[in-house]
Amino acid sequence: MYIKEKTEELKGLLEIGEKYTLLGVSETLATTIKREVYLLDIVERDYAQYKNITQIQYRLRGKRKILGFYLSNSSIILKGWDLGITIDSEYSMFSGNALINIVDDDAESVIRKIEFSHIYGNRGFIVFSTKKNLMNKNALYPEDAEKVCNGHAPLRRMLGKVI
Repeated sequence: MYIKEKTEELKGLLEIGEKYTLLGVSETLATTIKREVYLLDIVERDYAQYKNITQIQYRLRGKRKILGFYLSNSSIILKGWDLGITIDSEYSMFSGNALINIVDDDAESVIRKIEFSHIYGNRGFIVFSTKKNLMNKNALYPEDAEKVCNGHAPLRRMLGKVI
């Protein structure tokens, strides 16, 4: 589940003290999480059975407590806050499909927002639904989703592949 990234390479992409939006999948319910953070540090750690994985240390927007976030295959890092990207749990509903679930009426505007601020992460794990039909989800980047769908049953089901 977790990947090892070269910490120096990631430090070259991100700036300590800057504002970022982290999109990821929670480890408990496999739901989408969105955190607006101040980046404090990027370190390599041992976590459970994983050796030398990358951890982002941050402070949440408006809070003082220092927290950590381990980068996984489905982690996305976007530059800035208030990007206009809405996740499904902000509509009092969530999907435990281990994907990043974005809700908006216009897929093209979401793609523009992500392209403008995307720094790190595989976009194949991002799925899209409209506000009117939250249950009908489609891959926002189908060509990237094709590359990562082999080990991910909900994504394969969305792409119409036999499970």
